[in-house]
Amino acid sequence: MQSQNEEISDQETPTAATEDRDLMRQLMAEVAEMRKENQQLKSEVAKIKTQPRRQLFKRSKDCDPECSNAVRKVYKELLKNQHQDLEDQEDRENQLNFDLSTSLRVHQIKPWPRKFKVKSVAVRQHWRSLRDDTTRRTNRKFEEHRRKVKQSSRLKRKLSRRISSLEKTPLSDKDKEKEQEILCSPNAVEYMSSEESDNDDDSTQGPKARKIRKLAWEKSKLRNIKSRIDEAYLEGLSERQRRTSARVSRTEEPSARPCPTNGPSWAVRTDN
Repeated sequence: MQSQNEEISDQETPTAATEDRDLMRQLMAEVAEMRKENQQLKSEVAKIKTQPRRQLFKRSKDCDPECSNAVRKVYKELLKNQHQDLEDQEDRENQLNFDLSTSLRVHQIKPWPRKFKVKSVAVRQHWRSLRDDTTRRTNRKFEEHRRKVKQSSRLKRKLSRRISSLEKTPLSDKDKEKEQEILCSPNAVEYMSSEESDNDDDSTQGPKARKIRKLAWEKSKLRNIKSRIDEAYLEGLSERQRRTSARVSRTEEPSARPCPTNGPSWAVRTDN
């Protein structure tokens, strides 16, 4: 009987050893693949860190903001004084430059140099803006456009705050690298929770309250990291800045915004 048991054991041993070796090789291959992916991720993060900081509010290369603001102010003055409407003179750039340059000095909006010349691109930009607003009012889409512009501006400001507050946030280096991946991505704004004005807020003092809708595709890891960054930002505000900041409340109402494309698996759900 003992001889039979030894014979069975001898027959089973090589098979078990072979299975163990196959399993070990499989595990080692998976570990090697994970190390390769980890190294690739580190290389991508290092590359992102070497890139210049993204400019969320890019200035026009053709026209500086001061020039654009001056054009808007002088245009209002010209209309008050019953000058011809600039919308009917889009192609008369030389005359426009003369009128605007003269009016800038007369109304002393800014002590411009005598040789100051309003760039024609500023006039064209303002004319297009007026024309587009007129079209939107005609189509009853003006208020909707204003709402979208405000929301977009709030998202960009939020992204800018989080970029500047990331290094001050008490997070692990690994979590900072993950969030850096989000904040430096081309579609970083899509990961920001939109703040909408609360129509039920009847308060007359201070900025109007806003509510944040829940992003259904957002994983808790990303949500927690963003929350930590926002806390670090608030801690750096003065008492006066906190009083003038808009009151924000979270709601369980889901946002209709779609999931960003090619989002990292740790940050977004793809099964929605």
